[in-house]
Amino acid sequence: MSLQGGFPLNRISELRVDYPSLKVVREHVSNGCTRMLVVSLPDNRKRTAHGVYKVAIDVMNDLDQVPVSYVLNIEDVQQRRFIIAGGTSGARYDQSQRTIPGTAKQAWWICHGNFSSVYSVLDSDPVVRIGGYLNHIISLLNG
Repeated sequence: MSLQGGFPLNRISELRVDYPSLKVVREHVSNGCTRMLVVSLPDNRKRTAHGVYKVAIDVMNDLDQVPVSYVLNIEDVQQRRFIIAGGTSGARYDQSQRTIPGTAKQAWWICHGNFSSVYSVLDSDPVVRIGGYLNHIISLLNG
């Protein structure tokens, strides 16, 4: 099953059960789906000034591909473990951009490692896919 079009808006409330801060970026909404989500993720290691990572998730119109996440509050981040300037890592799985899509703001990509092998075997349900991806990002940031 192909999951083209982004994350379905009618499924957002299901993902908010585990991620209540989850928001849709309206400028990236089309045909009942969103390409971009924003969420606050916990900082359990005191690596940020305010105890959270504010993260934008770019699903790139295709939930069959591993999303790309960007830290929005980079100025609060005191230790940048797994956080790299967008578009510069050279990793073959890196699909990050130098600026956050739709903005002129410099992008700070969360390097998710070779998560594609795990992501590809997750159930194709959008809530399962993005939920699993967010769990992985939280583990990386707090590892």
